[in-house]
Amino acid sequence: MSESNNTKKDRKKEFIHENIVNRGGKKGKGNVLRHFALIACSAVVFGLIAAATFVFSEPIVRNHFKQKDSRQYQSISIPKDDPENNSTSENDVASDSSALDTLPESGSVKETEVSKEGKPVEELVESAFASHEYTSDDVKRIYSRLDEVCRKLDNSLVAVDSVKNTRDWFNNPVEKEGHYSGIVFTKTQTEIGILCPAEALGEADLIKVSFNDAGENNARLRAVDKISGLAVIYVPVEDIDSKVLETIEPATLGNSYLTARGNVVMAIGSPLGISRSTSYGYISHIAKDISVTDGNARLFYSDLKTDAQAGSFLINLDAEVIAWVTDKYKDLNSDNISTAYAISDYKELIEKMVNGNPVQYIGIEAVNVSKKMKDTGMPEGIYVGAVTPGSPVYDSGIQPGDIIKALNEQEISNINTYQKILGQLQIGSDAVITVMRNNGKDEYKELKFNIKVGERLLRKEN
Repeated sequence: MSESNNTKKDRKKEFIHENIVNRGGKKGKGNVLRHFALIACSAVVFGLIAAATFVFSEPIVRNHFKQKDSRQYQSISIPKDDPENNSTSENDVASDSSALDTLPESGSVKETEVSKEGKPVEELVESAFASHEYTSDDVKRIYSRLDEVCRKLDNSLVAVDSVKNTRDWFNNPVEKEGHYSGIVFTKTQTEIGILCPAEALGEADLIKVSFNDAGENNARLRAVDKISGLAVIYVPVEDIDSKVLETIEPATLGNSYLTARGNVVMAIGSPLGISRSTSYGYISHIAKDISVTDGNARLFYSDLKTDAQAGSFLINLDAEVIAWVTDKYKDLNSDNISTAYAISDYKELIEKMVNGNPVQYIGIEAVNVSKKMKDTGMPEGIYVGAVTPGSPVYDSGIQPGDIIKALNEQEISNINTYQKILGQLQIGSDAVITVMRNNGKDEYKELKFNIKVGERLLRKEN
């Protein structure tokens, strides 16, 4: 009994039981050496493989990322137009006969200003028109020619759909869509740039575009200018089917300063509120130096049927975009008159928008102080006609009727110098505007106002 108890007591004391077998010192050291030798050889082999892989792949990887970076920061330049050298007068009427190819032959009339009979060319042309008997075939040829011009931009037009996620009365998810038109104006190795009405974006959660009615792609916002009503969106080329991408052709932004009263023009996009609709007409009036926010522009009046909110663009007979339609100046009592901003006055703005660059903003509408105004005793500078609500100058104290003579102590003589100086300021910086204000007795007093330079665009980084 005591022996049994001793045995149990001995077992309780056991914690680890280990048998050590001596296999021989030399044999154990050999295994260790072989083990380390195998590891060393493996490291050398993997090192050689890694080095070879790096040598062969490094140039390819470097070129790939170098090319990607250069494409990512590719700057887009839009040729500008000079209004002084290209502008036509209100009385100029450019001839569209060569483009239409439908007018009667005039023989040698085009070669000389005076015919052999001594009659002026204008009289001979008017006589040719009067003597020509137009038929239904002539009308068909004219409209057929106009349709051919519009078709040249079929591969530039884009259907733009904005999608807003909301809920109905029963809290069910609903998508509200708006339908607009845009036009491709840039095509690079990385993206397709599209001009469209700012109305198309609104509070959209998603923007979809369709090229040539071939499927849809999600577009991304680059910049919105609610003042002019323009927006720039883009689609990465990697998101577009290769076959569709080949068909996309950017439209040419033409020289609006060459447009004259009487020119035949066409509206494309959504002039009837329907994508890819068209309308035909002519320029009936050109208003130059219209005061717009922080600048001036020219306005085209025409008899075209257009829809500004849906997106309507005016083109000439060379299939160049010369204007986009706005309803800001539309007379509510004249539904048959369409107004459009000349594209040449906005090319610099559009260039900054497509590149995602900032645009300085103060928020005044002004005109140059003319010689006639100076003769009445008005000082030199720019005359403030209106102040944009919510703009940096709105609460500064500057009023309509003030004459701006300096910006940050730099003299301003006209709108052009004002825009140049404004473009040199940093957004968010403080600036001082010097004005001359009439006290009601035809006496002008100098006043200074402090403002903070604002940002005109709503931008999304690339």
